[in-house]
Amino acid sequence: VRCIRQSAHSVLDRLELVESVQSMRALLVCFKSYAESLVMLCRMADRRQKDLLNEEMSRMVAEAVATLQKSLPVLSASVQTYLKLGTSARASRDYICQQIRLAIAKLIQAIDTEIDAEAEQEVFSANIAKAHQQLAPSSRFSLGADFSDYMAAIIRNSMGVAQFCSSERSQA
Repeated sequence: VRCIRQSAHSVLDRLELVESVQSMRALLVCFKSYAESLVMLCRMADRRQKDLLNEEMSRMVAEAVATLQKSLPVLSASVQTYLKLGTSARASRDYICQQIRLAIAKLIQAIDTEIDAEAEQEVFSANIAKAHQQLAPSSRFSLGADFSDYMAAIIRNSMGVAQFCSSERSQA
């Protein structure tokens, strides 16, 4: 969650750079950096969406990611038009940027939603059971595509527990 939040802020910083460009050459450099950071944010958000138990929050993440992905070519076109035409195309560029900011705010709100401990334990147990089932002798040599997702979720949960335990120990 912390990495997604940091990535979201990085995307916002790069969006400001894209908004402030004054030449096509600067646009190419800034937009490439923005696009790379946006793609990374969307990938992390997709992974987090799979872990969310709350259907409403999961839907919010999916909507925000879809909006962000659709905004990439639209932002490029609106900034190019702004650079060519000047202030007459500024409203379009500003509207697209505002929509991106709103989508990122929704994304951050959805991922910051805390999962209660009991539900988190159920998901962890289910992921371990699914991974164990795929490692059974009868299916060990044909692991499903979901196996890496189960393992990633198990590792993320384990790292969260380890971080929580280490912070508890440092406070004592």
